[in-house]
Amino acid sequence: MAKFIVDIVLDGYNVEEEMVTACEKFLYDQLNITASSVEIKQIDEEDRQENLWLCGLNKIDPDNWEFIGVFSDEQKAIDACKDEDYFIAPIKLNECAPDETTVFPDAYYPKGE
Repeated sequence: MAKFIVDIVLDGYNVEEEMVTACEKFLYDQLNITASSVEIKQIDEEDRQENLWLCGLNKIDPDNWEFIGVFSDEQKAIDACKDEDYFIAPIKLNECAPDETTVFPDAYYPKGE
């Protein structure tokens, strides 16, 4: 099933809660005309995707590692870890790393703990 995130604001509402209810009704009414199944789910700001998860393989020391992949959630990154030498770390989308070499903040070895 295809999923979409739509940012929508309806004018004429002074109270956020009333606008949210009106947006949900508007989207449902518009989409229910042609779709066989419509489910509207509001995503709060804290639920929006902010972190991606990097998975890497520590070859010898923390300065020598192999890139394994980037995943949309922590569990998928953990699943990519084959043994205790694999680490994961949260990373931000559209955010540059510092110019100086640093250790990944909040990195950990899920199979080694």
